[in-house]
Amino acid sequence: MGRYLGWWLLLVYLLGAPALAHPDKPHGGNEAPTEMVMNAAAPEVVAAPSPSVEPLGPLARTGRWMGRLHPAIVHFPLALAPLALLALWLARRRKSFEQTASFMIIAAGITGPVAAAVGWLAAVPAWWDSDPIVAWHRWVGTLLGAALGIFGWVVWKRPATLTKRWLWQSYLVLVILLIIQGWLGGAMIHGLNHLNW
Repeated sequence: MGRYLGWWLLLVYLLGAPALAHPDKPHGGNEAPTEMVMNAAAPEVVAAPSPSVEPLGPLARTGRWMGRLHPAIVHFPLALAPLALLALWLARRRKSFEQTASFMIIAAGITGPVAAAVGWLAAVPAWWDSDPIVAWHRWVGTLLGAALGIFGWVVWKRPATLTKRWLWQSYLVLVILLIIQGWLGGAMIHGLNHLNW
C-alpha cells in the first residue's frame, strides 16, 4: 500500500475537478454582491463611519480585523485533523508515521483554538443568535477548539498516547464533528443547500 500511495494521490489530484464557488456568475468587476445576506456571525463592512456612529477604538478595530481572519485560519485545523487521523491509522501498521501523526495533532491543537478564538471575534458583540445554524456553529466550534487543544497538549506531554486505541477512536469522533462544523460554516455563508448534488 505504501509504495502505491503516491500514485493514488497523483491520480486523485489529476482527476479531481476544480470546485467553483459560484459557477453561474462571472468573476471580476468592482461591484459588490447584491444578494449577500449578512448575519450576526459576519460583521458588517462599512466604508466610512457615519456621523451618528462612534468610531471604533484601536482595540475594537484590531478585534474586528482578527475576526475577519477566521475563514482563512479555520482551514488549518480542517486540514490537519483529518490528516492526523490518517497518519494515526497508518502508524498502526508503520511506526514511521507516529512522528507525522504527533506533529499534525499538535499543530491542529495550536490552530484549532486560534480558529475558535477568531471565530468569536468575528461574532462579537452577539453571544447568542436566533439563527440555529449560527448558534450551533458557534458552540460546536468552541467545543472543537477546546478538544483539539486538549488532544495537542496530551500528545505533546505524553507521546506514548499515540499508540493507545482510545486516542484514534476519540480523534475519529472529533474529525466527524469537524466535518459537521465545516458544513455548518458553509451553510451560514452559502445556504443550507450548498452541498446538494
